[in-house]
Amino acid sequence: MLPLGVPVHPGLDVAASAVVQEDAAAGGDWFDTLPVDDGALALVAGDVVGNGASALAAAGQLRSAVLLAVSEDADPGRVLTRVARYAEVVPECAGASICLAVVRPASGAFRYAVAGYPPPFVVDRTGATTPQAPTGDGRLGCTTTYVSGAGVLRDDEVLLVASDGFQLPAGRDPLPPPAGDLDAWCAQLLHRVATAPGLVDDAVLLGVRRRPPLEPLELRYPALPDTVGVVRHEVAAWLRRAGVEPIDSSAVVQAVSELASNSVEHAYPAGTDHRRTEITVTAGLTTACVVELDLRDNGRWRPPEPVAGRGRGLPMSREFVDDLRIDTGASGTRCRLRHRPFGSTSVLSERRSGRAAAAGPPFALDVSDGHVGVRGAVGPSAADELRLVLGRVSAAGTRAATVDLAAVTSLCSAAVEAISSARTGARGEAPLQIVAGAGTTADRVLTWAGIPHQVHESGREGDH
Repeated sequence: MLPLGVPVHPGLDVAASAVVQEDAAAGGDWFDTLPVDDGALALVAGDVVGNGASALAAAGQLRSAVLLAVSEDADPGRVLTRVARYAEVVPECAGASICLAVVRPASGAFRYAVAGYPPPFVVDRTGATTPQAPTGDGRLGCTTTYVSGAGVLRDDEVLLVASDGFQLPAGRDPLPPPAGDLDAWCAQLLHRVATAPGLVDDAVLLGVRRRPPLEPLELRYPALPDTVGVVRHEVAAWLRRAGVEPIDSSAVVQAVSELASNSVEHAYPAGTDHRRTEITVTAGLTTACVVELDLRDNGRWRPPEPVAGRGRGLPMSREFVDDLRIDTGASGTRCRLRHRPFGSTSVLSERRSGRAAAAGPPFALDVSDGHVGVRGAVGPSAADELRLVLGRVSAAGTRAATVDLAAVTSLCSAAVEAISSARTGARGEAPLQIVAGAGTTADRVLTWAGIPHQVHESGREGDH
């Protein structure tokens, strides 16, 4: 479930990319970004259990609940605690996973909380990655209280929030240095995921990087015909510096051009000494990610006259932007324009049956008395089979059983929920033992999801 786009922030570069499996039922992965109090920006990504129309509906409900909560309280731990209560009364949201991070651009400080989701990680200017400490909280429904972790984002570093489809194996080589365009860099990372062996689930990636504060625009010119072109050029250049994309930039520039033309043509009577006329333009990008622009003249407002082929400028200006207000008085006319621009998201579409999936080891189950060995990539359809097999081997939770995930290369959210349900449904005298190799995909995903399990490493055993 994709938003309209990402906000254009005055102190942060923001990027979002997603990989969508085009030949599978719609999944429950979703993400969004939202400006919150004091110039901070919230980044949130989540995944609900299942796929198809029911998963989309649950993702929409959960996304709305999170955005409402974070707009009222910017502490991630308290937000997820509140959302967990929501999931108690909306069963479709139970078992969902979420990562929420709130970044303050001035200081670089950020706070985050996770519910069964990978914690965010920081990428420095060389491409080296530093995962943030897990907050230790399970999926919605596994716990009722969530806590926040904290970190600091330095200049030229990128904070990434990524779904479990985007996995960083322990000890891997550094990522490409995050220099230049952040959108292109994030899209490059997701392209790696889309073409990696064993991709079976959707993947999302949100990135944010601090940038120098955007300086406001201030223009002051006489009301001459040539002034309209100059204003148009200066506003367009400022919007490019702000990072506004062409579709929104052209709308704002067109509206401003019409307003400036109106002042030049109609604010001053014929014979006026233009040395005494003035058009001023000021523009800024607010911490609410809204372009606010004022255009003023020191002439007199005259209602538009019904002239054939003319008089469309002001109505057109209102259509181009979100809000336009015009105040008139003896000292001149003031036009106040507001428009919220959005940056685009990169969406890569991959066929589950194509080269990427075929290159990885296939899903397989090795079933013996009381033991289920799982191999390969466990996608949504495989998760349904795993759920049935676990129920059969454990006799619906009445017989002790072991599920071994050491050979798993990818574990989708539906598979995690199947394992979690089998574990919580097991009776005390007949527990389900979950085993994973230390540092493997399954170990990391189970740890993120807050599911207790045993790990094996070089003949040693331990508990997570």
